[in-house]
Amino acid sequence: MRDMMNFDQGVFKIVVGPAKSFKTTDLIGKLRSYVGRVLTGNYLLVKYPKEGEKGIGEFEALETRDVDEIADAIRPETEFVFIEETHKFDPSIVRLVEGLVMSGRKLYGTAINLDSSGESYLSTAVQMAMADLFEVKTASCVECRRPASRSKKVGDHYEPVCKPHFNGGGEGRLEMTIGPMYSSKSDSLTQGFIQRAIRHGAQGLVELIQASPDIKEDEARAEHARRIIAEWRSLEDKVGFALLKWTKDIRYDERLILDELEDIGLVNTHYKAMIPAIRCLTSEEQREWLAAHPGVEEVYIEEPQFIEGEADLVRELVYQGKRVLAAGLHRDFRRMPFGDVPELLAFADQIDCRQAVCDHETTEYRYNREVVTRCTRMGTENQRLKKVNGVWVPAHHDDPIVIPGGKEGENVPQKYEAWCREHHRLPGEQPEPIYKFPLLGRK
Repeated sequence: MRDMMNFDQGVFKIVVGPAKSFKTTDLIGKLRSYVGRVLTGNYLLVKYPKEGEKGIGEFEALETRDVDEIADAIRPETEFVFIEETHKFDPSIVRLVEGLVMSGRKLYGTAINLDSSGESYLSTAVQMAMADLFEVKTASCVECRRPASRSKKVGDHYEPVCKPHFNGGGEGRLEMTIGPMYSSKSDSLTQGFIQRAIRHGAQGLVELIQASPDIKEDEARAEHARRIIAEWRSLEDKVGFALLKWTKDIRYDERLILDELEDIGLVNTHYKAMIPAIRCLTSEEQREWLAAHPGVEEVYIEEPQFIEGEADLVRELVYQGKRVLAAGLHRDFRRMPFGDVPELLAFADQIDCRQAVCDHETTEYRYNREVVTRCTRMGTENQRLKKVNGVWVPAHHDDPIVIPGGKEGENVPQKYEAWCREHHRLPGEQPEPIYKFPLLGRK
């Protein structure tokens, strides 16, 4: 609750986990702590009907299977909405989430993320792509008492099981870092890569990486990039980790040596450190590279949203017992789920959702002077801008979702910034929202 209240705009927090992972118990605990204080007449509690059960704990709840009925219960003063078992509602629950968040309300939902076959549970993956805050819970395996992240059907009910008892596979792990542009996702991923290199004893590579931010001239950076790639090439068959990136995402220092690039390229952090990465165009290319390097047990993936079939590959790796760490965007510039990331979120054991700072600038004239002010609220969305007649304007709804190359700066025709929901703009004809609520506190 505290993390929701600290959010300076509408927010959706989703708590997921297998059967019997105490999601509802935690919700009841939060209600007991806050009802009568923060929660007075300003909240709505919703549950999917269950035979023999009324309300949630001692709290009365709207019991319904109908998403429209939930929408009808929202009042101008309703600030908090709690929905138990969002995975059971029809897909229009996603549009309800969108309407509530865009109107400035704070939504808390609980859900089972994976069904008994290990696939994302109905619309849960899409719900997770629309969320801003996450909590992934575990239960106790009914077979061995180890942490359980899967659910197995036993007769007419479900029991929690660990990965090995779910399908006989390994106890691998997926850790996701997501967020908008400029929220330090890549920095988190690459710091993990550097720490792994230090533990492995790859001191030469670590020193080259750590020296790279201090090199300023393009020619010197190009030569340094060549040295990093050569050093990695000498190590890749000896170490148990690797960073994979999409071939078409060419930015920063890769542009300096573009004609020389083969299978190994670079990922840049925002503080300009260079990290060696395996360049792959498709998930099949990634699969082939990993098959040729069976000793790799820790896989880092940069920008998984660009690669079709990434979710299937990651499942394979996790059930092989590998640790996978991926960092990318969960929503595109249209605020829609991006690529395979929703499925990866539903499958993840840990999710770190980061926020940026809204870069939107407003120009005003005060005392005959031009004054530019920056929003500085939480930047939750990816605002694509394109240059039209020398002026940066929001990209059109029908513009391509992915623009290969991804170069950013004043001398290119498009760039990205992180903007808050209030300032995010998307011109063009779009589907009319199914659920549209007055802004919080307004009739």
